[in-house]
Amino acid sequence: MNDREEVRVPASSLQDSPDIQRTVRSSRAPWSRARRIVAVATVLLIVAFLGASLVSVPYEAITPGSALNVASLITVPPAHRHVHSGSISMVDVNLVSLNAISYLADKLNHDDQVLSTTQVVGSESSSAYNEQGVLDMVSAQQAATYVAFRQLGWPVTLKFGGLVVYATEPGSPAQPSSGIAPLLPGDALHKIDGRPLSSVTSLQTQLRTLKPGSSVSLSLSRQRSSAPHVAELRLGVIITHNGVTQCRPVTRSSGASGRPCIGVQLEVVATPTNLPFPVDLNAEGIIGPSAGLAFTLGLMNALNTGSLTGGLRIAATGTMSTDGAVGDVGGVAQKTIAVRRAGAQLFFVPTAELAVARANAGPTMSVYGVSSITTVLQILEQHGGVIVKEFVR
Repeated sequence: MNDREEVRVPASSLQDSPDIQRTVRSSRAPWSRARRIVAVATVLLIVAFLGASLVSVPYEAITPGSALNVASLITVPPAHRHVHSGSISMVDVNLVSLNAISYLADKLNHDDQVLSTTQVVGSESSSAYNEQGVLDMVSAQQAATYVAFRQLGWPVTLKFGGLVVYATEPGSPAQPSSGIAPLLPGDALHKIDGRPLSSVTSLQTQLRTLKPGSSVSLSLSRQRSSAPHVAELRLGVIITHNGVTQCRPVTRSSGASGRPCIGVQLEVVATPTNLPFPVDLNAEGIIGPSAGLAFTLGLMNALNTGSLTGGLRIAATGTMSTDGAVGDVGGVAQKTIAVRRAGAQLFFVPTAELAVARANAGPTMSVYGVSSITTVLQILEQHGGVIVKEFVR
């Protein structure tokens, strides 16, 4: 009787035949000590891996994102929209919170950059950091709209749209140690003690009439809320410690002499006005200021009767100011990898980041460092781009 036939012996027969029972049991080879050690080690490794995947670490990975044709994000009246060959793309990066396993993987991936969470968000909370990103994108869209129209000859203007809290200084009256902040990123300030605020200068002027430690009332509107808000706080005093200027609450040691302060970083809202027709720039949930240059070029290309791109696939990253200046952005190495993979032929980056971009561009993509919209347009014209300045009175 062979082993296969022994295994198939009916259970009733086994009960009546102790000899066959012993034969069946003895046909199972015992586990060796080495196999048991390997099995235990494997289980321990699996448990350790699963445990590490649940352990968060204070690091973020910046990874290549995607290049997105801004033509799909820009809406203008059909009578003023022109379709051209070529494309203009904005590019983003992915920001990924890491665990113990993914930290190691991203550190070994040369396409990714690993930074501490503090390096990425600073002293702000994640919600405040995201809110700042939304404010940056709104500012980029407004500047892009203004600059694009101006570059095409349309006499648009800028209107002061208020003061918005961009950030609060840790330890200042605007961000008390209790964690209950009277001011939040995105708050629009309208009045101080009932007096209207028309500019940063008007706020500074009114603060100079007050003393550190004075109680003030700030009237404001808060995003995603229709109800008016009032923030009550005591003014701090500006001090300098180890060469660093800070806004701190008044104490016995600091005294009430000196310049009063609130402890906020403000952003001036400047809204384009006198537009000949409405336009819309859709951010598609992307935050941050780095799409400013791409939006400017994309809107110009949509309104321009000539082809701004000369038929080329163009990508751009950089902030945009209302004076046409192109400012620095982050994650340029990862953005360059993303646009290279997307097949871009020209890539515009801020001048300070040209070396990083060229190091990741590959052999087929040309990269230019620029500091102003004027320089960008000159380069595009050299590559066959056409700019037609016109407006209808």
